[in-house]
Amino acid sequence: MHQLAARLPPVCVGLTLGGMVPGRLYELYNARAGRDCLGASGYSMMELGLVRVETQHQPHGGLVQELFLGDVHTDWTQRTYYRPMGYQQPLQNAMHHIHPCPACALLFRASEQRPPVLPRVPAATPLSLDGRWVSQRCEARPAVLFLTRDFTFRPDEHSWEGLYRHYSEPTCSQPTFTLRASGHYAQGGPSAKVAGGTEFVFKVTRVRVTVLEG
Repeated sequence: MHQLAARLPPVCVGLTLGGMVPGRLYELYNARAGRDCLGASGYSMMELGLVRVETQHQPHGGLVQELFLGDVHTDWTQRTYYRPMGYQQPLQNAMHHIHPCPACALLFRASEQRPPVLPRVPAATPLSLDGRWVSQRCEARPAVLFLTRDFTFRPDEHSWEGLYRHYSEPTCSQPTFTLRASGHYAQGGPSAKVAGGTEFVFKVTRVRVTVLEG
């Protein structure tokens, strides 16, 4: 509450820091009244600039629906101007989701008057990129690009390699070309800009491409 109130000019809500009460609604935007404090709160509708819906039919007969929205700039001062270049992690339809999904059940039973109380995030463990990391699904990018990614990190050698497989359609069944990049990386200390984050420095030393479709 203190952090939010510190960002908002008093004219936005007509209150001072000591006047805000937990649990009470305060109007930050009203087109008729000419009140617009969304930028000060870091809120932006730009994520709706890219929208994608995926429906997955499960082998057992269930249905899973996911909503992809455009990415949001991590710099608060840029959020209201930034145009999405990729997607955030998808939202799952609370009615059609992967079981078990405790958060989905809490959201489905919640309301505006009774918002969900989500479980606390466990304490962060030491970050390690070691191993191989692959895409869970066919990913979409602006300009009609579809791809899957396959990354390998070797901490002992301070090396990394990424394989990008590009396709011509959203099911990733018709390959067009692959791009393989590799290089070195170094892990630094805690991030000064992102709470709980870790600084990394990546260097690309080699990139190769293979054309699969003429």
